[in-house]
Amino acid sequence: MSTYSVRELAAGELAAAASMEAELFSDAWTEVSLQELLANPCNHAYELRIGEDAAAYCLTCEILDEGEILRIGTLRKYQSRGAGSFLLQDILRRRSEITCWNLEVRESNRAAAALYQKCRFEVIGIRKNYYSSPTENAVLMQRKGN
Repeated sequence: MSTYSVRELAAGELAAAASMEAELFSDAWTEVSLQELLANPCNHAYELRIGEDAAAYCLTCEILDEGEILRIGTLRKYQSRGAGSFLLQDILRRRSEITCWNLEVRESNRAAAALYQKCRFEVIGIRKNYYSSPTENAVLMQRKGN
C-alpha cells in the first residue's frame, strides 16, 4: 500500500501543481501565476504525495479565522480513490484555527460537490454564469466550525 503525505509548498516548488492545473482546468493557472499567488503570505499551497507521485494539490487563502479554498485538483489516475478527500481533510485538521471555510464549485462538478459535502460544507448560494469555458454557474459552499 502506498503512503499518503501532505506538505505545504514553497513558491519554488510549484511545477507539479502547475502541471496538474494544465491537465485539469480549462482556465489553468501557470507556474508563474502560482508563484505570484504565494507571494502573498495569506495564500498557501499544499501537495498530496502518494508514494513518490504528486497526486493532488490545494490552494488556499487564509486570513485570521477565515479561509477560502481557491483551487483543489487531483490527477485523473487518483480521482475516485480518496486522494482529494485525504488532502482536504488533512488541511482542515492542520488549519484548525480557521473556523469558516468558503469555496466555489462548478454546478456540473457533482463529484467535487459530494467531496465538499462529505467534509461538512453546505450550499449557501449560486453565482450565475460565474465560470467560462464553458459558461456555468458556481455553487457557493461554506463550512463553519472545526
